[in-house]
Amino acid sequence: MTPVIGFLYSILLFLESIFATNSYIEGVQGFIYSLDPVKAQSDAEKTVAHLLNRSLFKYDSENKLTGDLAKSYEISDDGLTYTVTLSPDNYWHDGRAITADDVIYTASQYQHLRDIGTDKIGDFSVRFSLPNKYSPFLSVLTFPIVNYINSDTRSGDFYLVKIKRTSEGIKELTLFTTNTNYKINKIVFKFYSKESDLFIAYKLGEIDGFLSPSNFSWVGLSKKEISLLGRYFVLHFNTAREVFSNKDNRKLAVESVNLEKMQKQFIKNPNIKTEGVISGSLYTKKDLTEAVFNPNATPLKTPLKIKAIVPDLAEMNGMISYIFKSFESVGFNIEVSKLSSTGVQEAISLPRDYDIFILGEEVGRDPDRYVFWHSTQKDPPGLNLSSLSNLRVDKALEKGREETAFETRQGDYNIFQSAVNEESPAIYLYHPGLYYYLSDKIVSSNFENLYYPYERFDNLVSWKMGNEL
Repeated sequence: MTPVIGFLYSILLFLESIFATNSYIEGVQGFIYSLDPVKAQSDAEKTVAHLLNRSLFKYDSENKLTGDLAKSYEISDDGLTYTVTLSPDNYWHDGRAITADDVIYTASQYQHLRDIGTDKIGDFSVRFSLPNKYSPFLSVLTFPIVNYINSDTRSGDFYLVKIKRTSEGIKELTLFTTNTNYKINKIVFKFYSKESDLFIAYKLGEIDGFLSPSNFSWVGLSKKEISLLGRYFVLHFNTAREVFSNKDNRKLAVESVNLEKMQKQFIKNPNIKTEGVISGSLYTKKDLTEAVFNPNATPLKTPLKIKAIVPDLAEMNGMISYIFKSFESVGFNIEVSKLSSTGVQEAISLPRDYDIFILGEEVGRDPDRYVFWHSTQKDPPGLNLSSLSNLRVDKALEKGREETAFETRQGDYNIFQSAVNEESPAIYLYHPGLYYYLSDKIVSSNFENLYYPYERFDNLVSWKMGNEL
């Protein structure tokens, strides 16, 4: 497709989108500033990138990794070389085939791939050379591929046909698809500065749906809960400091908290219970011994002073207060420091001058937790915030990065989960969630097994207008 034909086609798409009858308009709190998938930071930016771009690999509804642009792959015997072959039938919106050049260019744009060698071994084949074995590598290749000739040209089922910008950022986006498998062929995103503006916009008929942490019921508006399995809040005990270097003290603190009561009474947003250090995964060990709330736990003979760092979030105050009152009931006296989100990030990079650290963490679908729990990561700026040093944990994490067979890795991560569970270095509090409010005129699918908010459109092909029932 020549540039002139591509331009004329984009005009045709725009005109066709104007008369699209099955459209969905979503309100989004906050603005987006970039449509470059490499620079996507916010959930809103990632949502748009997810719709407009394709990746080498993707996860299906059963959390299994499958090919998207990739047709096949091979792993060398030493586990250091991955050769990925693209299907020649994948095209950019301008009609050009997606090739190895696009993959190599895209890889060069991501900081975390800079140490990995990328070589073109054919128009549709790329070889990735790793410095060390890393079996989760295919899961890394789920990033959006960028057009190396024209980064504004995309590859997803949806085309970007209209943009409205203001001094604040992008105010409105219109996406359209000609793929007849979609019953809803037009999506409009409208961006608002405050949640209250979303509510007003819905009541004025400007939008059909929106995400919100607030719980309410309006006539004509359905409410669906979305739990985010890739995110959780966790309380870390610093095992390198005197108080919680003692496993008995950690277990006493754990047993003092009624997690079920905490979730029901003190967390207003939708949430689900975590299943431990690997939660909501095909690798989750289901038979772990759970910590049991003990209302008759024997308090410490001598009260102990501890320092805690917590996020300064109003919606978490009740939960944090409840946890610390539970700790105090068994003899821990707590000095609390509340930090902004920026302060929390800074604290991670500073010496571990705390006994307790509560924060939110984000993980991928692969069970690799090396950066969070291996002993090499216990010093700043590593993310082993419990400063745990355990040989069984280290060995299991190392082997999990070396093996590729599912059954073998599952065995390694079962050992890892059991070892962490026995040590009680942390309390996994809950997976947070959101409410997805949709007009009754929109019939959507279930939103199960989502790891991140931007995956809510993964099953868009099953959505339909209410009048199509």
